[in-house]
Amino acid sequence: MNVDIVEVRKIYQKTKFLLCFLFCFLTLFLVGCMKNYDFATEEPFIIVTISPAGPDDYRNLYSENISIDNDGNLLLYTEESKDRIITEDAPVFQMQLNEKEVNHVKDVIKEEKFLSLKEDVTTPSEDGTFSYITVNFQDTSKKVGGLNPDHPQFMEIRNYVFDLIEDEDKQEWRKEIEEHIWDLNSLRINGKTEYEMDDPFLIYSMEQIWNESSLNVYYYHVAINMNGNLEVYAEGGENVNVERDAPTLHVKLDNKQIDSLKVLIQTHFWKMNESIINSDGGNRMESITVHLTEESKTVRGIDPNNPRFIEIRRGIMNTINQEDFAIWEKEIEEHIDEVNAE
Repeated sequence: MNVDIVEVRKIYQKTKFLLCFLFCFLTLFLVGCMKNYDFATEEPFIIVTISPAGPDDYRNLYSENISIDNDGNLLLYTEESKDRIITEDAPVFQMQLNEKEVNHVKDVIKEEKFLSLKEDVTTPSEDGTFSYITVNFQDTSKKVGGLNPDHPQFMEIRNYVFDLIEDEDKQEWRKEIEEHIWDLNSLRINGKTEYEMDDPFLIYSMEQIWNESSLNVYYYHVAINMNGNLEVYAEGGENVNVERDAPTLHVKLDNKQIDSLKVLIQTHFWKMNESIINSDGGNRMESITVHLTEESKTVRGIDPNNPRFIEIRRGIMNTINQEDFAIWEKEIEEHIDEVNAE
């Protein structure tokens, strides 16, 4: 009897010890977890980054970064790289989260057990998109990500943060940042300043109709070379002949005018597609061609209504005295009537 009581007491003491040990362990574990998620307050507590791996047009190879701080300031921005210039005045989208929204972001980080994720969640692939999540704490930080990650916990956090911004706002920011990247990097990257020196570097052409029939077509051309020589001349087309002795209008441009035209080209021309579609239709084909030393590009459309095209066309035609142009136009019409008379 006494032996049984002693055994029971021993078992009770061991059980009590084990329970105390387990309680202390769980308490320390929970406290430790709480300390690990002690989010930063002096800097963004989360930064989510998405960037294409390429290959692609350099205007599309920029990172999208979303940062959120403890006060609810959310920023969407990009960063400079060794291959891409980004200045301090680059477009940044900003929005304000309330306290509930900030706390929910933190809850998502905890619920998806961010601290338990391995740092590299890459899915093997030759190209695609890099994604990273950086969470800053009071005394440390952790960065998780990789190429084409599909880890469900990682993706839940990433997508939740990006979905905080409306799609329209993201698209508008992307449009602005791509414009910023183009303006700063296009000429440097593509070498679009080496203009043709021996022949015209800029030609504007417009289709004309003779004798009120769309079957009778000829063309006006305005050609400009780097020496400032501008020439307006006509070229025969379908069912319309223009002789070699046809009237030609000559204009001499100064360096300031040439520089202004180059600025228009740099600002607008290379951003246009080669084909401009006017949804309202049209009747007359127009085109602008730029010749570089190593390449050429022509942008054309029927009554093109692209604002960039219109801006360049206006710049070209403004270099010509309109009275002189009207006189030449009358002379060329008389020439065509004479040459093509039945």
